Amino acid sequence: MDAAMGGFYVWNNVGIAFRVFATGVFFGAGSIFYLIYNGLVIGTVMGYLGSVGLGGNLLEFVCGHSAWELTGICVAGTAGLRMGYALVATGGRTRLGSLRESGPALYRLVLGTVVMLLVAASIEGFWSAGPVPRAGKLVFGGLQVVLVASWLAFGGRRGESR
Repeated sequence: MDAAMGGFYVWNNVGIAFRVFATGVFFGAGSIFYLIYNGLVIGTVMGYLGSVGLGGNLLEFVCGHSAWELTGICVAGTAGLRMGYALVATGGRTRLGSLRESGPALYRLVLGTVVMLLVAASIEGFWSAGPVPRAGKLVFGGLQVVLVASWLAFGGRRGESR
């Protein structure tokens, strides 16, 4: 059952990230819309569940994977906005030429999104609904925040000195 849920989470998260990224082709407007929309939905659900006394249950479920998932979706939004920017600020190239020039950066952002969403879905499918007490899940979630922040801060460096 955990593997089936992991597969569902991959499908769901990739669908959200794809919408956030792909709609950037509308000069970034679609990416902005979906980032705001998803933030409002998540905030509304969390606010409602908190108001009826169930916020702790949701927090317990999402704390382990949310750093990976939400950051991955934001990285997909960054790629969408970068794609939209390439269509607006072409630097004297055609729009297609500008997109082609942005391709390597977009590829790295999308690849990073894929990795983050796979990690998130694995945690969500195999850990989040598990029997670990809330305190353990919160500590694990805190460690995931540190891992994601470290990856973003130090990942991809090639030993350049400052």
